[in-house]
Amino acid sequence: MPSIAGLISSSAAASLAAFTVLAALLALFLHWMTKSLVLPSAVFCVLEGGLAAVYFLKPAWLEGLFPKLLNSLALFGRFDNFVNGLFDISSLVYFVSVALLFVFFTCQGIEKRRWS
Repeated sequence: MPSIAGLISSSAAASLAAFTVLAALLALFLHWMTKSLVLPSAVFCVLEGGLAAVYFLKPAWLEGLFPKLLNSLALFGRFDNFVNGLFDISSLVYFVSVALLFVFFTCQGIEKRRWS
């Protein structure tokens, strides 16, 4: 499997570690946006508490969850349907959503430069 999902083990501990890194990145992003330490710390503690509770109570829920998440977000997996001649509505909605998300990000960047 030549992807990032193939590098992550499908064990519960590997998914816990990957989601911990994502929670830390979210906390850093919130700190960067708000310049506050309280909100990012609280968000990180809540996310880590939830992850730890799931890991200790039902570790089977985390087994393979991170690779499944990466595979569901992969652009090329959905693009293969179009290349092979299959018209899939869910793939079309996914690509339109991704395109609209990046158009929104572009508009926000332009507005930020306009007002600064």
